[in-house]
Amino acid sequence: MQKTSGKTISVILKVVPMAMGIAVVVLSVLNELETQSAIIMLGIGLACLGLGSLSSDEKEEQSNSGGMKHD
Repeated sequence: MQKTSGKTISVILKVVPMAMGIAVVVLSVLNELETQSAIIMLGIGLACLGLGSLSSDEKEEQSNSGGMKHD
């Protein structure tokens, strides 16, 4: 169960930034988006990318160390 939820979260953290970027572009082209809203949306997408990167780095460290954490 935990692997499935981890994969789901990983996919979400990759899809949200893409959706936010596309939404900002489309809404900007249609002149339906204020600058402040665009920055907030892109910030949310960037935060998701950062979280996704951190979680994938953590998984790589655990697989390289045999699943054991070292302090």
